[in-house]
Amino acid sequence: PRQQGRGGAATDDRSGASMLCAATTLSSFALCLLPLHSTVPVNRDLVVNTATRNGGSIGRRQFVSGALATVFAGSCMSAPAYAAARAGSMPAEIKLLATKAKALREAVRTGAGERRKSPMDMAPGVNNYEKLTTRVLRDREAVLLPLQAALAAYAATASLPNSEFQKQLALQPLLMKGHLLELDQAVAQLQFDQYVSKSTGRTYPGGKVERELEEVSDTIDDFFELAANRPAPQHED
Repeated sequence: PRQQGRGGAATDDRSGASMLCAATTLSSFALCLLPLHSTVPVNRDLVVNTATRNGGSIGRRQFVSGALATVFAGSCMSAPAYAAARAGSMPAEIKLLATKAKALREAVRTGAGERRKSPMDMAPGVNNYEKLTTRVLRDREAVLLPLQAALAAYAATASLPNSEFQKQLALQPLLMKGHLLELDQAVAQLQFDQYVSKSTGRTYPGGKVERELEEVSDTIDDFFELAANRPAPQHED
């Protein structure tokens, strides 16, 4: 039982001060338990206010439970973001397909230039880039389409602390689908001849086919950054 009168007031003051001190200590302890790479902001003032609410008359057990819940709420809600930021968190399938997609772009870039070093058959209907066409069509089915589907599945289950990044992450598989449609058109028209972008002035030895594969590659990079709860890099159009 608490003492009455002046003694009781002193006891209440000491109890409130003890809880306030404990709140600060507890918030520091909770911060130590968060992952080292965590970027989740913890409002220490909110934790301290748990102890001082209603003039410090809150019970000890209620205080401890409330303070811990306050500190760890942000950490629990942001767990998927931590996982995405860790090395190796992205599924191996996605990383492998992404590597192959980038390799395809490089194969088109170098292969088209090498092909033009040899005599070209100018007869109507002749495909001077037959090997590259076969490679792109093969990798479209084996790499690009599975990658687009895997990104869509990942985005559907991801949960980022930044709502804007979450929206952008979900958008990337749709953007890739659009790039793949444009790639289909470029391949159908055998657009492997060197192409210079009117908007950027950049030269593409692999033609518009390479340009669309670059768009795919940029989309992959954006997806990886957003999945790690980081802003997507800016690209020239």
